[in-house]
Amino acid sequence: MRRSIRSSPRRRGVFCRGLATILIAIPLEACSPDPAAQVAEGRKLFEAQGCAACHGPQGQGGGVFHAADLRTAASFNHGHSIPEIEATLKTGIPPRMPSFSYLTDEERHLLALFVSSLADENPGRKTP
Repeated sequence: MRRSIRSSPRRRGVFCRGLATILIAIPLEACSPDPAAQVAEGRKLFEAQGCAACHGPQGQGGGVFHAADLRTAASFNHGHSIPEIEATLKTGIPPRMPSFSYLTDEERHLLALFVSSLADENPGRKTP
């Protein structure tokens, strides 16, 4: 007859100690994302998706389409929180800004983190 782990207190103890050893060995950093790495990934998307063509490489805006300066809260007519930026990326701002609905939720999140970081880097930014 086959015995399960539940049938023996000794086996349960061995199993639990082994599981605890494995869980303790995993560094906490491995479980949480690195904010700087996420912003760096967002920057790559910003460049790869052509955002810099309209908003400028530093998010300063202007250019041919008079794109918004992403470094100031006043430029965010559709909200400047991460979820609001993600929503704007998903829907776009017709007819000027295209929709980025083809990006995954994670990609839009990374892009929103980068856009938000541009505003954080602007020492003159005033948050409403």
